[in-house]
Amino acid sequence: MDTFVGRRLSVIASVANLLGARPDLVGIRPAVALPLEQLGVELGVELDDITEGRDLDAGLRELGTRRP
Repeated sequence: MDTFVGRRLSVIASVANLLGARPDLVGIRPAVALPLEQLGVELGVELDDITEGRDLDAGLRELGTRRP
């Protein structure tokens, strides 16, 4: 995960929030998710709006538990 990808994810999450949606990034391994969070802190990029899920099933479960 590099700075370009981190910034793009931040922009996508911001646009999704403006449209009333919450992004859910699935299929991401813990070895990638941790550097993604660290990258956000180092660059001052807001990645808190992105929910991560291990796989599609976890992402769908997360969507099922969200309340509008």
